[in-house]
Amino acid sequence: MLAMTILFLSMNSCSLLSYGSKQEAASKIKEGMTPEQVTALLGTPDFKRSESGVEQWEYRNAYYWQNSPVTVVIDFSGKRVVAYDSFPESERRQDVMVGGRPTPPFIAICPPSVSEADRRFEDLYRDIKNAPFKDEQLERLRREAVYGRFTCAQCARLLALLQWDDEKLEFLRILAPTIVDKYNGDLLTKQMTFDSAKKEARRLLEQAADSDPLLPVMDSGSFERFYAQVKGKMFKDEQLSLVRKKVKLVSFTCAQCTRLLHLFDWDDDRWAMLRILVPVIADRQNDEQIVKCFESSFEKPKVRRMLDEYRVVPL
Repeated sequence: MLAMTILFLSMNSCSLLSYGSKQEAASKIKEGMTPEQVTALLGTPDFKRSESGVEQWEYRNAYYWQNSPVTVVIDFSGKRVVAYDSFPESERRQDVMVGGRPTPPFIAICPPSVSEADRRFEDLYRDIKNAPFKDEQLERLRREAVYGRFTCAQCARLLALLQWDDEKLEFLRILAPTIVDKYNGDLLTKQMTFDSAKKEARRLLEQAADSDPLLPVMDSGSFERFYAQVKGKMFKDEQLSLVRKKVKLVSFTCAQCTRLLHLFDWDDDRWAMLRILVPVIADRQNDEQIVKCFESSFEKPKVRRMLDEYRVVPL
């Protein structure tokens, strides 16, 4: 009997230690972490979901709080944590009893985090798709192109709504100056049926690249090498000096800027980095990613004001 009691206490001690460790690990989750960093802290999730480019991980019974098991939910976008939540299982919503038995609990506690830029593009896509006349489609596109900047993937989705090459080229003449990743132009030429249209699409992209006021966007391979170089520097001044030299040659996406900002632990240091990067941000429609890098609620409005001051308005 004594041996059984000792075994029982030993098993429960291990369980309590495990849950306590999980609670401490969950408290370390922060925006900007990679899936690998989250897995190192919490292990493999019990459930995964994906919607609109956002992947959601759910850890059931991650630890106990006030005698209730706690679930942790984490959202990823662009391979980075963009939102996270935790709640006791006792707060999981249950619908009205049906036939004397409760319906299954509602699972999607933390809705996917979709950026404002994504929502604007989806609104644009829907409006153009539903517009009954071509003139209305073109007018809606021109209005958005005044302030917006687009990826080749987004432009390809818009071109796919059209049937004829002439219509697609008319759209591309509006979109080409706003494209931030012109090196992915093959996605657009593939939308054309005839070789003559493909050739004209390439010409439009090259012409836009020549007149683009922004420097070329750093490609992913070059950025990874540059990121490792900056991260390898021991002192902040050395890191900032490297970035100052690089911004004379290339521009950066918001996702790339976010990774550079997360090299620093304090908002003051992130400000120093952002002041260097902000004039050369290519995809300003995604700048909410940068705002989220700053932890203080007092700093976020200041960051938005700085980003707005440097917003590019294509002519």
